[in-house]
Amino acid sequence: MSGSSLLVSAWVGVAAGPTVGSGSMETTIQAGDLSKFHADNFDISYIADILLVVALAAGYFFVHKYRDASSVVKCSRQVEKKEEQLLQDCFEPPRKPIGKGLGETRAPFVAPAAARAKSGRSCGSTSERHRQLNQQLCKLEHAEEVLAMVGEFGMQMNGVNLSTALHRVAKWSKKQRLDLAEVRDTAQWKKLVRLTHQKLGELTAQGVANTLWAVGTMQLPINDEPKFIADVIAAAEEHVESFTPQALANSAWACATMGWQHTSLLGKVQRCCVSSFSSFNPQDLSNIAWAFGTLGFLTQPFLDGTAKVALPMVAACKPGEMANIVWAFARANQRPKELFDRVAEVVTSTADGLNSQALCTIAWSFATVGHTDEEMMASILRAGGLKMRWFSPKELSNLLWACATMNVASDRFLDTACNSVVRCRDSFTGEEVANVIWALATLKFMHSQCCEHLANAVLRRRDEISAKVMCSIPFTPAALLPHWFQALTNILWGYATLGHKNPALFVNLAAVVQSSVGQLSTTELITVAWSYSVCGVRVPEMLQTLASAASGNLDEQQVEVLSTSFKKLSFVPEK
Repeated sequence: MSGSSLLVSAWVGVAAGPTVGSGSMETTIQAGDLSKFHADNFDISYIADILLVVALAAGYFFVHKYRDASSVVKCSRQVEKKEEQLLQDCFEPPRKPIGKGLGETRAPFVAPAAARAKSGRSCGSTSERHRQLNQQLCKLEHAEEVLAMVGEFGMQMNGVNLSTALHRVAKWSKKQRLDLAEVRDTAQWKKLVRLTHQKLGELTAQGVANTLWAVGTMQLPINDEPKFIADVIAAAEEHVESFTPQALANSAWACATMGWQHTSLLGKVQRCCVSSFSSFNPQDLSNIAWAFGTLGFLTQPFLDGTAKVALPMVAACKPGEMANIVWAFARANQRPKELFDRVAEVVTSTADGLNSQALCTIAWSFATVGHTDEEMMASILRAGGLKMRWFSPKELSNLLWACATMNVASDRFLDTACNSVVRCRDSFTGEEVANVIWALATLKFMHSQCCEHLANAVLRRRDEISAKVMCSIPFTPAALLPHWFQALTNILWGYATLGHKNPALFVNLAAVVQSSVGQLSTTELITVAWSYSVCGVRVPEMLQTLASAASGNLDEQQVEVLSTSFKKLSFVPEK
């Protein structure tokens, strides 16, 4: 056999594939052919042929080995895919949103099958399962997914898992702006609350704080779950001494959001704050100050501790944090001078970076406690004038009230503010109208268009003014709230002081005044009569009611003012 024949035979053997076997080249070369295979007819080309045969043989082995290996890999991937599909079927959330507003259907989430394969088991110990459940809960980013997981695996969850689920549902419901009432109405949510209540005793201090925060965030009505809420508060009292600063702040925040005046818990939280204020960061301090300010639960040790720890961190506070801190002191009508001076210094240099809410809250707080800083107010008004379009009606009315109280304002700012009032006039409440009119009258700044539009707003809201409790000074503690007629009196006084005569407004408000005259103070009675006389509006029935209510309760000066007012209106009261 020639070298070429040998090569062809070898090639045939290689190409024969698996039917020849792994030693196909040896079985193809016959023993008798070896005698002809000698140096005489063997030249260099044969070496190249043999090298080619060897390369082909190596390729053969590689192809078949790779084919076998790829089959194993493919099989393994099919197994993993099967496991993942089974787990996905367990975890898959509902295909329809849970109630209106809960968002569109999300892609199903999948647990890490690779991690289970690596560990060599699909279940593991109880603690391991709980750990994996908690990790999976923390990865979910939609409330409906968390609720779906609770629906499937709630009975397998321990207390930590359940408090985590409750926290995640509240977090994502708030972030996604879901309809909280619809979320609370789902079977999964009710199951979550029930299971958490059953395993409340398993929770750590952090778990209790998270649960309390979740209840507040979800605005769970106390009538819906009275026993659950009572037990959560009791658990918070038990663990409060182990709370971190953030947990303390979150617990107080939940109570403030829900309006829970639970003095026992609040007292313990405050005492823990006082003893650990040095560990608070600006956000924790701001949240705790806002919470207790909202509740009106401000003790002197708490205020002293807040002022002490807040002073060195003022510059590090975000605008909202700084505003919340001074607002809490204003709610208590206290003015730690060193702290307010430092805040004024920082605000003066950073006012351009403050948002509308921070600007008006800081200005209102300073005005309420009587701490006037003209340089700071000039910065606030300059920044406020540039951002006027971002102010809400409440923010705008509060800022104008602060300006009038401190008698600090420029005509340019007031003109800009009045034009902004005109643009959003339909959004003002009766209380906000009273603040604006009182401020303009106090500052003696007349803006006819603004006054006319606000008068029309009052006429549209007459029922609101007569029905709602209002005051001319916002954010006053509940114990100090004057009745709604103070706002009414301020509206009448403001228009009379500005000389803006609007007979329709005064005639319509006369019935409201008459129906509540028994609640007016002597000063307010005189103010109302004076206002009607200045504007020249004569409503005999109301004037007679005022005269009867004031009879025998006036000093000489008040009698003179009332008599002069009646005389201007050509009114003689009946005896």
